[in-house]
Amino acid sequence: MVGTRERGVSVTTTEGGWVGSVTIPSHRTRTPSTGDVADSRSITYCPDSEWIISALDADQVAQAANCCYIQASEKEKALKTCARHLAAEKGNKEQALSKLKATLEWRNSKEIAVSEFCNIQRGDDLADKMEIELGPHGRLCVRGRDKEGRAIMHCVTRFSRRDGIQDKCAYIQSHCLVFERAVAATERYQQRGNQQQSELIVAVDISEFAMWQIPSAELTKELIHMANAYYPERLHKVYVIDAPRLFRLFWMLVRPFLDPVSKAKYEFVTGQQERETILGSTIDADQAMPYMLSDGKLTDPWDVQRFLYDVDFDKTYDEK
Repeated sequence: MVGTRERGVSVTTTEGGWVGSVTIPSHRTRTPSTGDVADSRSITYCPDSEWIISALDADQVAQAANCCYIQASEKEKALKTCARHLAAEKGNKEQALSKLKATLEWRNSKEIAVSEFCNIQRGDDLADKMEIELGPHGRLCVRGRDKEGRAIMHCVTRFSRRDGIQDKCAYIQSHCLVFERAVAATERYQQRGNQQQSELIVAVDISEFAMWQIPSAELTKELIHMANAYYPERLHKVYVIDAPRLFRLFWMLVRPFLDPVSKAKYEFVTGQQERETILGSTIDADQAMPYMLSDGKLTDPWDVQRFLYDVDFDKTYDEK
């Protein structure tokens, strides 16, 4: 049976006389003193997570565990991954299992190969592609955190390649790589603080948007599908900053591909006053880039090789 609350969603499942729940409270939920939940979607483990694990083979369990970057046993990490899929599917364990298997197949595909991200080495083929896609100025990067420790993934459109998207696979991989690093930076940071935050922030600087920066409709839909299908319960908020009218027209074409929950996570922030009010209430100046806040302190030059090879996978660019 399924029940709903005004400030969140409560999904209750009955399994062999046992009643378990997956509860998704409001984003304004107060953090418990135990530190188990950090003002975000919380997931209460139930036998349905165990049921999903039992339906996976050993390799799939290991792959499910690799979707999670906390320090824990393989089974604990796999259960956490299952719980996220259960929450996304509102407690439907069969559907959650199907979506999880699709996610694992996608992550392990030759085109994506997420398992290689942690072991990028200078000079290999993947490294060369990622250096090009992330760019010399930081088109995609992970810098700073919000006030609750969520890592911030930045997409800066003015640093897009002038020659357009030359390698579709590498373009998708670059977004996956940076998303994975933001997830890792969030989870490990939160675990050190005895919390269980697993969502991240995306900030899109679109102030100098131009038509040549727009990916194809097919590629746009693929990125949207990737975020929705393969990263359930990972996205806390997307701030679209200083979007010109041209982008808003593009946005009208994109919105229909988003489900209502995803749409609610997008917030347009326009002008200095809104940046200071909206972003300033969420992100401290020492964790912000100047395009976000006028007194943003993250001003060190971007070095794509340092980010890829020297900065720990679970740290933001500016963390030591």
